[in-house]
Amino acid sequence: SYYVDTFQSETDREAAVLDAVSYLPKPMILYTTKVAHAQEWADRLRDHGLRRVASVTGDSTDAGRRDALEGWSGRNAEGVTQTRYDVVVGTSAFGLGVDLDDVKTVVHACLPETVDRYYQEVGRAGRNGSPSIAYLATTRKDEGIAAKMSDEAVIGALRAWQRWEAMFHSRVTTQDRHRVSLDSYPPDMNEGFQRNRQWNIRILNLMVRSGMVAIHPPQAPPKEEGESDVSWKARLDQFYTTADGYADVELLDSDARNSESFRSRFEAERGKLLQGRSSALRELRAALRGNQCIGDVLGAYYRIPDGEGYRRTDITCRGCPHCRAAAEQLSTGFYRLAGEPRPPLPAPQ
Repeated sequence: SYYVDTFQSETDREAAVLDAVSYLPKPMILYTTKVAHAQEWADRLRDHGLRRVASVTGDSTDAGRRDALEGWSGRNAEGVTQTRYDVVVGTSAFGLGVDLDDVKTVVHACLPETVDRYYQEVGRAGRNGSPSIAYLATTRKDEGIAAKMSDEAVIGALRAWQRWEAMFHSRVTTQDRHRVSLDSYPPDMNEGFQRNRQWNIRILNLMVRSGMVAIHPPQAPPKEEGESDVSWKARLDQFYTTADGYADVELLDSDARNSESFRSRFEAERGKLLQGRSSALRELRAALRGNQCIGDVLGAYYRIPDGEGYRRTDITCRGCPHCRAAAEQLSTGFYRLAGEPRPPLPAPQ
């Protein structure tokens, strides 16, 4: 269920977010756009009397990130442990590897710069089928930051080629596929583990959209003839430990390995993506103002080719500013329900 407030001043926004974090159900994530804002919010929450607060940003160390995740989820390498945090304050870097199924609330003290980011972040709540809340508190100043960040989030063709070259140079080739490391980078582009991987994933996604490559999920290694169970299990464990760090790439035409052709096709696809994002960001703003159902925005944005046109995602909405103002709630507990929820809703207690 989506809730949105727009404030005239940062002071009013801060007061509303403090109330939201104090009273809404936990576990909870509080998202900001900038690293400095995440640390400021973590300190502000603690000063407000909330002690079970951690923060994760692109600047976090591996140890700090692991401590936050284990203390928040109540899980570590040995199994279940006692939780130490109710709230994690993070930027968009707080995402990879996060799959806690009982998150109840996601709060945004910012305006996400893309529909992708907003959808991925609110989608971290309610994964066990229980009702969850997405609350966004924004100010007019956020729109300029979001627009600037949206343009910066898509890498240019020249830098994309240099990153693609680094990935391809470290490849392992089997038959018609090339296993590339998502953590590869040119010597002058190391931006830290999280950022390097995010940039490389975005580049490969744009290459797929442009038709230059296809991406296949890595396949677990089969047991070799005469191999012992112990040896095979060790190889399987190694595979599952590292599988999210690489992708199996199939080259669909020679343009993927020609600098000029790559840059031409990549830039064309990049332009389409930026245009689509700009349009989607405008629609997201309209939805957050209550002029359109948030589900409509998501359904139109996440679509697949269907013949000469596109097929959009069916719309499910448990309540947003537009639907609450325009319609009575249905007996199902949803305003719009495209199909049975997955996972199913827990039975009432």
